Amino acid sequence: MSQETNAFFKIALYCADVAIKNGDEKARKRKYMQIPVTRLRWYSVAEALYGEALYRLLDTQKQEKESQDKLLHTSTSHFVESCNIAAKAGISYLVLESAKSMWNAILGILDAPNNRKLLIKPMSAVHSHLQSVKEASDPDFLTLFYSALFQCIAEDKDWKLGEKITEEAFSYVP
Repeated sequence: MSQETNAFFKIALYCADVAIKNGDEKARKRKYMQIPVTRLRWYSVAEALYGEALYRLLDTQKQEKESQDKLLHTSTSHFVESCNIAAKAGISYLVLESAKSMWNAILGILDAPNNRKLLIKPMSAVHSHLQSVKEASDPDFLTLFYSALFQCIAEDKDWKLGEKITEEAFSYVP
């Protein structure tokens, strides 16, 4: 079976959904600090897989722009949750990889001001997770990520948030 088909992505989405929903009670209630790191890793991967599958199901030829945006924003929320879980587990490379996957998904919606405004919260959350694990192993990616985040914040004129994130980012990014 080809891995670049909608059928494959639907299977991946189903598997991620089952893994997340059928996790133990602590995971469903997001009490991540009570779950062993080895299991948290898999919950984080499941959330990233969920986000990636949703993103890959996007079809610009067949879906309306509103549907595409909704898929992308939902996908983004799963990438953010993946970063959250990985940060709680202290797995910095998984935080970074989930952030990169989110970046690839949001590139298509960074062109519109209304979308940039909606991306401030999820991108700021990813920043917090990157900062919490001091993940700075890919300065090129971080430069792109923070440039986009600062553009979103500047357009929203939220100077306090911009100053806060700038100080935090400079504390760990080389």
